[in-house]
Amino acid sequence: MAPGMVGGSAEEQRRAQAMADAVSETYIAFARTGDPNNAKVPHWPNFNLETRPTMIFDDTVRVENDPRGKQRAMIEAVPYKPNAV
Repeated sequence: MAPGMVGGSAEEQRRAQAMADAVSETYIAFARTGDPNNAKVPHWPNFNLETRPTMIFDDTVRVENDPRGKQRAMIEAVPYKPNAV
């Protein structure tokens, strides 16, 4: 990564490069095989409506099940009325 692109310190640049590597390798794996799993990220199970495994790309890349479940449940509780004014 070019110096100065992200933050000023070597540590900020290291963290940014690690994130870029994880995201890039995940996209590349998915484009090549249809499966996003690769050596840069933890195993990402196939999505299902029961557990809703979601990859969280952060300083620590991880899989969380239904990370915004409370917000999703709240939105799902609102009745859907198409073309309602």
